[in-house]
Amino acid sequence: MEEEIQPDAMHVFLCQNHRADGRASCTGRWDADEALRSLKRLAREAGLSHLRVTRAGCLGPCEKGPNLLVYPQQLWFHGVAPEDLPAIVRRLVELAGPGDPRGEDASPEVDSPPIQNPSKESTT
Repeated sequence: MEEEIQPDAMHVFLCQNHRADGRASCTGRWDADEALRSLKRLAREAGLSHLRVTRAGCLGPCEKGPNLLVYPQQLWFHGVAPEDLPAIVRRLVELAGPGDPRGEDASPEVDSPPIQNPSKESTT
């Protein structure tokens, strides 16, 4: 067995769960494969080089999906739609802060305030 520190400052898990029995699932509400490709592309374009985006199985709260989970920041994004992805990436850029998020000033313990789903925020 080997142990090492995760090289990425943030890890986004995008639910790809599909339930064949008709119950609520994240992939039943949008094209989860396209969302994964879009999120990876947007993150690359934003310069988030220390962000890993991974497809995940069921994350739990299917009734609130589609769901994204960001670690170690412990952020959940629920009810995500394709048009929310740019706002989510902007939020991840804010969390990453200036410079290399795994650099000498990076702390392994990140204290992030709770946020609302970007698509639900008021523009007034």
